Amino acid sequence: MEEIKLSEALVRGLINSGIKRVYGIIGTTVLNFYDALYEYKNEIKQITVRHEGVAISAADAEYRTTRRPAAAVVHAGGGFLNSLTGLGIAMKDRSRLLLISGSVKKRLKDTDSWLEINQEAISKALGLKHYYIDEPEKFYGIFNEAINNLFYGLPMPVVLEVPEDLWNKKIYIEENFPMLTKGSQEINKDDIIRVKEEIKKSKRPLILVSGEVNYKDAREYVYKLSEIVDGYVITTGNSRGLCEEDNYRCLGRVGYGGGSLLADKVLKETDYLLVLGNEYNDITTYGYNLTPHNSIVVISLDPSSEIRPSYYESIKADPLEFLKNLVKELENEKLKNEDWEKEISNYKNDWEKIINETLKRKYDNEVNPAKFFYELNKILPRNRIIIGGQGTHILYAYDYIKVFEFGGFIAATNLGSMGFALPASIGAKIANPDREVVAIAGDGEALMSIQSLQTIKDENLNIKIIVVNDNSYRVLYLKQVINKSGRVYGTVLNNPDFVKLAESFNIKGIKVNNDNDIDNALKEIKKDEAILIDLIVSKEDLPPTNTDMVLKMDQV
Repeated sequence: MEEIKLSEALVRGLINSGIKRVYGIIGTTVLNFYDALYEYKNEIKQITVRHEGVAISAADAEYRTTRRPAAAVVHAGGGFLNSLTGLGIAMKDRSRLLLISGSVKKRLKDTDSWLEINQEAISKALGLKHYYIDEPEKFYGIFNEAINNLFYGLPMPVVLEVPEDLWNKKIYIEENFPMLTKGSQEINKDDIIRVKEEIKKSKRPLILVSGEVNYKDAREYVYKLSEIVDGYVITTGNSRGLCEEDNYRCLGRVGYGGGSLLADKVLKETDYLLVLGNEYNDITTYGYNLTPHNSIVVISLDPSSEIRPSYYESIKADPLEFLKNLVKELENEKLKNEDWEKEISNYKNDWEKIINETLKRKYDNEVNPAKFFYELNKILPRNRIIIGGQGTHILYAYDYIKVFEFGGFIAATNLGSMGFALPASIGAKIANPDREVVAIAGDGEALMSIQSLQTIKDENLNIKIIVVNDNSYRVLYLKQVINKSGRVYGTVLNNPDFVKLAESFNIKGIKVNNDNDIDNALKEIKKDEAILIDLIVSKEDLPPTNTDMVLKMDQV
């Protein structure tokens, strides 16, 4: 065993666990941790950001695009509080990251001291695992448990809180720590057989894949299952990229906030829905207003699948392992559902007509966003990574940009929070330097995390930023127009000049306010440098969406 400072032990533990980066902002309560990072700067990189929420979403994006966790570090008190929206996004979308937070000196704990808040209570209110190191000697055991939860527990952020006066305490550690131990779970063979027999009887089989099953090796088995049962695949916002969106069995994203009418239609018409993962929820079903009339089976380890309205049978199992076992059980079968195939073909044609009609829209002194994103889709490489936050602008990323590879799309899907796109693009690009990363943000969202541009510049990241600028909070603006008899209030905005703003960070900016400018903008996007496109669009433009279901969701 070796005696070293606790701060150094933590850094070594991160390195031994395969964590490659720590995003954060220095503060007095983590100063000694940064000093330890300095000693290992050739083995683990520290990325300075300009807001704690940026650190969280950058680390979040690393995991979602690689399935390798990253870490973030924040100062106690205000630094920790600034991280909460990012933690909420990561929690709701089931993303793994380790947050290392400083804490007040141990002797000042529970005295209402400077910087002190109950960080553990706040973490637990978000449903997170929170570990507080109250004695140096306990570090080894606590860190080992925390890191195992990070890698093998429910996919969520894990918080490790360290008092300021413990960082330099000496502790003994073993050479190879932490000890990562992955548990195993038996798949109930009776469940496999039952689902096998049920899906064989189906004439309209449909597979809904969720983020819980979105791993690189899942695609092979999803394709095999869909071929065997002659079924089709729909995705959630967190599982785009699991199937290639130009594969004829992949029908795209379903549900509120980006689902296509094609995917919504097949969800309604299926006679057997197999859900792999935990996202058969109010988003997927527009508040449970769009549900199949027949059998629904959900395979998930996530506790959320057991507490939602009981419209389905729930099987507690690892959805990927269940899928592999089901495919093996069905491997000698070859089913045919010709009528379902014909129906799907008609739905596809109807959706394509809607998309093509939107390309014909014309605006004065504004771009047709449908046309811009349709053309952008053509020039991006297949291994693109598209990042969105939340707002009407994200519908363009769903409707017009295809995703083909794992990790190819991430957004703040299940919390519905703005401000995610720019911070997440940092982590996505750093973790995937050979993939084109495009951040799509609304004007309102962009200003919530605009400081991300400084880190993009500092790290020399070739990120393409599209600011969809309609001078409004368009989701709410349109709801006021439609639902509130045009009583528009608090949703129309005044914006800075985004081009000049980008240039102030020494990032190229281009304003696009006419369809004739699209070709030149695309040429600039293809260059090997960061760029911000200020895309001027009409707040009246409504991307294709399931308006009837959206209105029903609002009313019920």
